[in-house]
Amino acid sequence: MIRFFLTLWVGVCFVIGLSAQDSAAHLPAGSVRLEAGTSDDAESRFLTAIYQNIQYPQTARAYGITGAVFVTYTIDTAGGLTVKETRYFSPEELAARPMRIRESDVLRVVAYSVGGPAYTGTATTNKKRLKRGQADLSKEVARTLRQLPTFVPARRAGQTVEEIQIKLVYFDIE
Repeated sequence: MIRFFLTLWVGVCFVIGLSAQDSAAHLPAGSVRLEAGTSDDAESRFLTAIYQNIQYPQTARAYGITGAVFVTYTIDTAGGLTVKETRYFSPEELAARPMRIRESDVLRVVAYSVGGPAYTGTATTNKKRLKRGQADLSKEVARTLRQLPTFVPARRAGQTVEEIQIKLVYFDIE
């Protein structure tokens, strides 16, 4: 029963994400410092802002926790971003039910184990540590999105509209 509702929820989010594609909101030019040679388009500014701010949480890294965070957020008519929901998926859950999501909506965050604090190369099996690390991954995605500059709101038929977007952020340790 839970699997049915989760599948239904992911499907609804996917459809909402597709309906918002035609008027994708974007970060205004100059709101994010781009490296030399980077194209100055909305997607580049968005990805640069994300990758400049996101960090692999220390607890998740120390416990060897990997997986993905599915995040749903809205951009209101003033350009403000509000995180609606985050959900953690373990690598096993992702393999069991692949998600249909655009490649441009998938981000990857990698932590390298060389010189990392306390990472032994094997993930923890302690349930309390797993929950804490998984929650930290979700919190990091929400924190990073909340730090983004104000967006240029989406427009439809000449009017600004609220827009719902989804992203899938993979966390991996190499």
